[in-house]
Amino acid sequence: MRILAFDTTLTACSAAVCDGGDVLAHGRERLSRGHAEILVPMIRLVLSAASTRFDDLDLIAVTVGPGTFAGIRVGLSAARGIALTTGARVAGMTTLAATAEGARRWCETDEERTIAVLQDARRAELFHQSFPPDDGAAVPEPAVIALADAPSVLPLGPVTVVGNGTELVRDRIVGRRPDVRFSDAPSIPDAVHVARAGLKLAESGGIGNDVPQPLYLRAPNARLPDTRMR
Repeated sequence: MRILAFDTTLTACSAAVCDGGDVLAHGRERLSRGHAEILVPMIRLVLSAASTRFDDLDLIAVTVGPGTFAGIRVGLSAARGIALTTGARVAGMTTLAATAEGARRWCETDEERTIAVLQDARRAELFHQSFPPDDGAAVPEPAVIALADAPSVLPLGPVTVVGNGTELVRDRIVGRRPDVRFSDAPSIPDAVHVARAGLKLAESGGIGNDVPQPLYLRAPNARLPDTRMR
């Protein structure tokens, strides 16, 4: 299965082409803004490096959020456009799921542990989602939690925590859950892990016919101006 994957949700832009679980080409650039200008040239670059045409693609894998409002829309717009012109299916997964996939690949000893992802949501809050080691187990929905609630949302049993929000609550967690491990895996998603998460969805029949929708766990800070007559 030829997969094009990309992520634009946080502080990096990455793209990858994979053949099943094999990585054929990969690109990544750290940036806080400007994903729209970087993404399409990066996609063309990795496709060329992988000797792959758009028509060769079987699957588009993309993160749907949580993340920056603009970044989420950039990635999903690209996925929809490519799918429309090629007929490839689109697999959407949370930013947290892609981060968890990276953590599992980072350390094989975590294969039998639940991966809990804590991403900094600002406003003294975290985005949270936990992923059981069994791929067939139910995955809780992502949520926004207060920093103080981090120890209580971690499931019982062996847990490894990853994400850029970890340092905000490490002391709280250690005080109440000394059994928890803290991973030094990358704290934000990468397209390679987006591709592998997308492959798992495809193999399990978890991809619907509809194009994935953006995931906003809370309203964006920016709002359109009020144009009503005064």
